[in-house]
Amino acid sequence: MFKAIVPLEPELILPDYRNIRINVQRKKVGDGEVEDVLARYRSDSAPWGPVERPVKFGDLVTLDVEGRVELKIILKQERIDYIPSMENQSPLPGFSVQLEGLERGITKTFSVKVPDEYTDDTIKGKDCHFTVTVNEIKEKLLPLLDDEFAKGIGEGFETLDGLRADILDRLNKNMDLQMQEEFNEQALQKVVEESVVTVPDLIIKREVDNMMDDQQRALKSRKIELDSYLNHLGKSEDELREEMRPAARERVVRNLVLKNLSREFNLEISDAEVESQIKDMFAGANKRSIRRALKSDEVKKSVSMSILNRKAMENLVNLIKGNESRDKSGKPKSKSA
Repeated sequence: MFKAIVPLEPELILPDYRNIRINVQRKKVGDGEVEDVLARYRSDSAPWGPVERPVKFGDLVTLDVEGRVELKIILKQERIDYIPSMENQSPLPGFSVQLEGLERGITKTFSVKVPDEYTDDTIKGKDCHFTVTVNEIKEKLLPLLDDEFAKGIGEGFETLDGLRADILDRLNKNMDLQMQEEFNEQALQKVVEESVVTVPDLIIKREVDNMMDDQQRALKSRKIELDSYLNHLGKSEDELREEMRPAARERVVRNLVLKNLSREFNLEISDAEVESQIKDMFAGANKRSIRRALKSDEVKKSVSMSILNRKAMENLVNLIKGNESRDKSGKPKSKSA
């Protein structure tokens, strides 16, 4: 006789969420941010042109390079293109810095330490000796920032001022969206932190299993085996699972909070809402896949939960914002608040 242990849903006591206040300061978007975007546009559209000067960060450098650790050759390539910068840690940290100031035709030898966390145990922590020859140096030939430049961006703008106005408008919209997302996250996190709940170990373990499944699917999509990933981290599967436990508990509690808020707000969803959401999710798929999804109880359950969670968040945020508006106006709260 087979027996399955099914843990009961933990009992969660919500805090007085009606009196929660959130403080999110909106960052100002100004000329500096607009000019940063314009600088990226100029760089993205600029061709590379050869220069007769020493290498600078941001140049496109054509190299012959060989790297050895003791007698082992770990890198040997000719006429490879490379862009040195502080952010570029390839092939090893510190390599880029050694190229700065080199001139075309010059060969340089130098050593860089292989990081201790490097995946190859036979060379990590040892010195790698590089021999590098600079064959060519190119820089971005940036276009003039004028009305002609603006006409070539996106669908085209008549003037540079028009392009600047469009950038400012989009930056402000993005900032508003970020503010809303931050407000939502702080509101939910506040409720989670102030809720009273004891999560059984079995439920946390089950959520860790789900997270491990997600991790393995992500690795598989990149054609990476779990054992190789664990070896790269220098951890066992048990150690990785143990590290996941706090995040697993957090996920469980967040879902419980949203589920309880849905009940508090007496939220309901219709079959039509679920069907519409599924069709949106599978937009572009063939009709057979859509029909299969519409018949899947698992898909419908997942979509229903997603819709309920979204509605619960909307109600929570609207309640908090409504209270804050009354605070600012000086009007008394309604009895229901």
